[in-house]
Amino acid sequence: MQLIHETQFLAPINVYQLYTKVSKVSIEAHETYQKRSIRNKCIIMGVNGPITLSVPLLRGKHSGQYITEVEISYHESWVGDMLHALRSAYGASPYFEYYYLEVEHILKQKLSHLWLLNEAMREMMIKRCDLTEISFVSTEEYHKSYPKSWLDIRSQKLKDYHPIKSMSKGYAQVFEDRHGFIAGLSILDALFCLGPETSLYLNRQEV
Repeated sequence: MQLIHETQFLAPINVYQLYTKVSKVSIEAHETYQKRSIRNKCIIMGVNGPITLSVPLLRGKHSGQYITEVEISYHESWVGDMLHALRSAYGASPYFEYYYLEVEHILKQKLSHLWLLNEAMREMMIKRCDLTEISFVSTEEYHKSYPKSWLDIRSQKLKDYHPIKSMSKGYAQVFEDRHGFIAGLSILDALFCLGPETSLYLNRQEV
């Protein structure tokens, strides 16, 4: 089976679980930008519950613009704010010190385009989650639909990925004592909490 989805900023654990079930992943490079989506947002767990982190985009309106052309805005100090949010959320997690500096390095590069930022983060996560045997490619043209042998999850809204409280314990989360186990957060949550065992967790989950 092959998987296709839009470019995603620090994608949810759910998506990485799908990666373990396929041999090839296509990232949609020929779509136009869609608002209120996972393309420039991710959800982490804070002391008071789930937090949505957003990457601001230049000029604010991107209707009709190809996703690879969408530029990031650095007019405000959102990088520092995002890094502070990550430290507050995961500073006490077991593997924070092992991976935080890599995330910080990518964000502080201030890459010009959303596509470049998302690809840099994905490549880091794929390596750290030990999923390097999977083939990742960018689409060469846009197709409205794909054969049934493909799993097409493009153009879902952020709410479609919103984390939920789960009755089954997945792994020890930082604020689990306050909120219970929350499923479907950004892959960062698993990586900071599980470290090298993230790969085992992803592979044993049923999708």
